[in-house]
Parts: sequence; C-alpha cells; structure tokens
Amino acid sequence: DGGTPILGYFVERRNTSSSRWYRVTPNLLTGTSYHSTDLVDGNKYEFRVVSENKVGQSQPSMPSTQVLAKDPWDKPSRPSELEITEISRRSCRLSWRPPTDDGGDSIVGYVIEYKIAGTFKWIRANDLEKVIDSSYKVSGLQEDFEYEFRVAAENRGGIG
Repeated sequence: DGGTPILGYFVERRNTSSSRWYRVTPNLLTGTSYHSTDLVDGNKYEFRVVSENKVGQSQPSMPSTQVLAKDPWDKPSRPSELEITEISRRSCRLSWRPPTDDGGDSIVGYVIEYKIAGTFKWIRANDLEKVIDSSYKVSGLQEDFEYEFRVAAENRGGIG
C-alpha cells in the first residue's frame, strides 16, 4: 500500500487470444471479490487487479491462471422410450422417459415437435405452453398423413 491505505481495486481481463487488457469494473471496488459477466462461452480469459490509494494506482497484479468460460451446467441428454398412444384422426398422446443426464441442472420442461414424414420442417407442438410432465397430447394433426415426432428436454444449459 506504499504507506497509504488502499481505497479499492479495479479488475481487468483479457481474452487469451488477445494481448489487450480491458477494465471490467468502471468504479473502484472496495471488496476483494468480483463476479465477471459478458464472457463468451468457450473463450479463455485471464484476470488481474490494480489497487488504488490516495497517491495513485499500482502496477497490475500478475495475471490469474487461464479460465475457460463455460456454463456451470450442460444441456440435458435426450429423453428415451418415446411412445405414441391414444391415436385419433386429429391428435395423439406422446409419452417418454426423462433423460438419464439432466446436464447438472433440473429439467424445466420439454419441447415437443412434429413433422409430416418425408419433409424437413419441424413444427413445435407446445409453442404456447410449457410441458413439465413426461406426457403430452398433440392436437391439430391432419387425417391421412404420417407424422414423425421428437421430444427434447430443457434446462438452464439449453435444449438438449
């Protein structure tokens, strides 16, 4: 501290693919921890700290070890054992088993999609409602068409 009390700290970071450091704290921090945001998933970063007292600012600290920006959870694996039951002319009921791997986070719902067999455009069946259970009635189907269905689980890591 050079004989004068430290007033606070600034945090700087750099993407390891660049040599340029950016100050990420616009204001002086009085604590000794900081939560950095706006990191790009998959990029590596280093951090360093500059302290300040009434005389001025210090030289930056040595850089931290490299940190890989990554969500603390992954996308869940796919549900299994998809079954189609209660088939009528305009609807059917789908049921499935939850994924074996939740990606480290709770499953918040399922995305159900269908398409006419032989086409490429998937249509979301539950666009207006969140499906939490492992069963869903798909309505609005057309008679005399063959359909394909798929179900994906979702958590904070994304849609599996």
